[in-house]
Amino acid sequence: WGGVGFWIPDGFKFLNISFKHWGYFLYGIFWLLVFLFGRKKMSPYTLAALAALSFFFLPTRVHERYLYPAFAFLIIVASQIKSKILISLVILLSLIHFLNLYYVYVYYNEIYLNLPKVLYNSQIYNFLKDYGKEFSILSTAIFVLISLILIKHIYEIRKD
Repeated sequence: WGGVGFWIPDGFKFLNISFKHWGYFLYGIFWLLVFLFGRKKMSPYTLAALAALSFFFLPTRVHERYLYPAFAFLIIVASQIKSKILISLVILLSLIHFLNLYYVYVYYNEIYLNLPKVLYNSQIYNFLKDYGKEFSILSTAIFVLISLILIKHIYEIRKD
């Protein structure tokens, strides 16, 4: 949701529907598609990875900590299906997540705790501040790609 703006109320409306309700709607549609197209052939690790990813990316007002479990399950799934693309996407997503954590850490320490700026690299912080929306959009695109790769893998299993 950072792609549309940071620290905005989730009651903000798009097409007369709040972001909060859009998040619930997208989350529901995502799981409807998962259950319709592949849950019977998905491993518990794949389902857990998709659960953690979708819960982090789709609803509003979700804390960064909810993405951590996805990495553990994604690493297991990537090693099971031996997908270099999936491993690359997981590494990229984890790097973006780290940068996101860095930005939030600095933001709260500077704004709320009034810690001196010498405690962090202001060039990295300012870069992340300037390109935060782009990183958010990129990480959401990675979520979509990972989901598609996992669902595509299910269809390849069904052909066998």
